[in-house]
Amino acid sequence: MNKKLPLLFAIVAMIVFLPTDVFAYNLFGYKLTNGVGNWGKNRQYYYVHDSAKTYYKPLIKGAWDTWIHSSHIVSTPISFRETTNKKSAVVELASFSNNDSKHQYVAITSFFRYQKEVEPWESNWGWAKIDLNRFYMKNHLKADQQGTIAHEIGHAMGLAHNGDSFSIMCPLAGGRKTARPLRDDYEGINVLY
Repeated sequence: MNKKLPLLFAIVAMIVFLPTDVFAYNLFGYKLTNGVGNWGKNRQYYYVHDSAKTYYKPLIKGAWDTWIHSSHIVSTPISFRETTNKKSAVVELASFSNNDSKHQYVAITSFFRYQKEVEPWESNWGWAKIDLNRFYMKNHLKADQQGTIAHEIGHAMGLAHNGDSFSIMCPLAGGRKTARPLRDDYEGINVLY
């Protein structure tokens, strides 16, 4: 019995202290039907409405760049470019200003299959629309505004909210401390696509 005790202790210690990967991403369960670009072999496009260009053009480009240029952290299949042809886009970005009780959010992403709005936890979607509410966006620093846009882009690609304050998918109101996707956010995309 005395000889088995150290062996048992060693096995328990290995199990307890063995490093494991833990991911902090949440998925809706469904995704953008035609993917996010397949490492540039199948490029996707986003469209920026004039309403959003006026206020957020550099922030939108910066937010997309944080998703596209990820190879220094982890390689992803994301390959998006801006287009002036709305019909070729799978993600649209627009802005408005409203503070009524129906629009008390900084930004929101809506998901569509053909012309019908769908819930991302019930169905894949063919395109997504991100609406930025200038009434609330203006109250945040530029870095948080860009982070909010990157957060909504994450939704458009299939990532759901999580509670990790160092993940772009943590809501700003939930204490998000980053303005760009980090490893777990990219890993979530890799699981989806």
